[in-house]
Amino acid sequence: MTGDTSMSTREWRQKLQASAPEGGHETYVGRTVRFWSIYLTRVLARTPLTPNQITVISVLIFISGISLFIFNDYWFNLAGVALIYFSIIFDACDGEIARLKGNKTRAGAYVEPVSHDIQYGLLFIPLTIGLCRAGYGASIIYVGYFATIFKLWIRFLEFRFLGLKQYLGLEPAMSSAGASRPQVRQTWRRRLSFFINRNIFSSVGMVFPLLLCALFNRLDVFVWLFMAGFCFIFSFHFVRQVLYVSGLTKRFEQTILS
Repeated sequence: MTGDTSMSTREWRQKLQASAPEGGHETYVGRTVRFWSIYLTRVLARTPLTPNQITVISVLIFISGISLFIFNDYWFNLAGVALIYFSIIFDACDGEIARLKGNKTRAGAYVEPVSHDIQYGLLFIPLTIGLCRAGYGASIIYVGYFATIFKLWIRFLEFRFLGLKQYLGLEPAMSSAGASRPQVRQTWRRRLSFFINRNIFSSVGMVFPLLLCALFNRLDVFVWLFMAGFCFIFSFHFVRQVLYVSGLTKRFEQTILS
């Protein structure tokens, strides 16, 4: 597909958003992002910017947004949330531009997840510095530190687990980041877990609780919430994967003995 700027906005949505990796399970915030991103995509389509360059710009906007939290000012905090939201809109545009111009590259499979790793790695630093300056003490910095560690460990476990399954031939290799995976039967527990993880604890979903905490000037609640949430999600993933690998080991041992 080439960049046909004569298409209507509705046609752009059908061609560029219906085939997005998230498909029909966008987060609530993600749906608002997709509403705005198509208009920005129409502008970016007229520029020589590549999808990976757009991803880099989104990260720079994100860093600009979280940096405002250092000042511990009410209006700066709200401006920071707005910039973070704008960075997410930019982040949605990279895939849309790639699908529009047909210039998807294997490098995108590296750039996209790394960009999110950088964002997760930096998010809580200015937040906790600002809170520390506001009188919450140095302990809040440790809370933010563990929130960061748990989130990065979650991503580490996910990628390692996926790599193990691909190595064993239990799941096909993905050609790009975010490629669709085989459908798994959805129990109510799995649906609830997916809903909470995607709509609150994801890079997109976190904007809503961050906005609420900024509006009520309680960013400390945001830091504690995500530290506890990431700790629980990491523990859940770790136990589940240990049980899975233990089951694989027993199966392989039985196969060898038989």
